[in-house]
Amino acid sequence: MTTRLLKAKDVFVTYYMDELSGFNIASYIDDENDWAWGLFDKDEHLIGYCTIGCADNCCDAITKHPMYNSESLLLDNVFILPEYRGTNNAIRMINDAVIGRWRYNGFTAPVFLSYVTPVIKNRYELAGFKRIENSNCMILCP
Repeated sequence: MTTRLLKAKDVFVTYYMDELSGFNIASYIDDENDWAWGLFDKDEHLIGYCTIGCADNCCDAITKHPMYNSESLLLDNVFILPEYRGTNNAIRMINDAVIGRWRYNGFTAPVFLSYVTPVIKNRYELAGFKRIENSNCMILCP
């Protein structure tokens, strides 16, 4: 499995994943993309994606967190095709995307999750995220 930035050549298959996930990633992807990441199998088939960009327009639990700053990031739109779930592919993709984004930016920054249901909280904890007290939000500190 390989995680990399999505590029214009990935748009067609991303539209298909948008239909399944309910997200709208494909219409924003081009070769200058720095926020949408895809997980690819050994045959270069896209099996998942996520976005990681500026943490702006977030809830108070994030913007008032002591680690929040103008460089903070927000992980969102995490999706893995159903047939690839249950094998830690999402955790691999999230970890690779966060590290990739830090490398792309040239620095590390806190990564936030804006709303996490109790059902998926454990998955994000496996990726290193910690719950923000009195909220449904989480943080991954660099």
